[in-house]
Amino acid sequence: MSIQERIHDFFVEKGLDEKFNSERISRLRQVVADFFPYSKENSYVKRLLLKGIGYFGEGTVVKPGFRFSRGYNIYLGNKVFINFECFFQDSEKIVIDDFTLIGPNVKIYTSEHDLKSKERTTNPVYVGKGSWIGGGVIILPGVIIGRNSVIGAGSLVNGDIDENSVYAGVPARKIKEIK
Repeated sequence: MSIQERIHDFFVEKGLDEKFNSERISRLRQVVADFFPYSKENSYVKRLLLKGIGYFGEGTVVKPGFRFSRGYNIYLGNKVFINFECFFQDSEKIVIDDFTLIGPNVKIYTSEHDLKSKERTTNPVYVGKGSWIGGGVIILPGVIIGRNSVIGAGSLVNGDIDENSVYAGVPARKIKEIK
């Protein structure tokens, strides 16, 4: 299944429109203002939502230090956990599907420069359901991480990751299958 098909399936499952919709962001800001009027403990999540994250699933937890370039291209499924100091360079869609755990200092990139033409290209990133991304992992543009996979701490992911597998290293290589 292609990255576009996986992202499309995520959008259909969540009932989302695949095109950026400023009206949706305005409604989201109002919902957040109504839902978190005085809450101090949720102030970090409130600020993220007010900046217009594309989708923020139920039960999702984002620790402080989460940074991104646009926000509206980030789609976080239900019960996703993002640890401290992560950065998502979201020139294109980044979809983190349900029940995914992301360790501290993870970087996800969606754009790169072509060395020959000096032009910038973008490609989405999709992380499948139930995956676990270890601390300090770097994920490059156009990567699909299959569901229920584990990426070892400090790895550089420059290609697609099989479902139900453990990958680690620079660049990330398959270590074993999860049965």
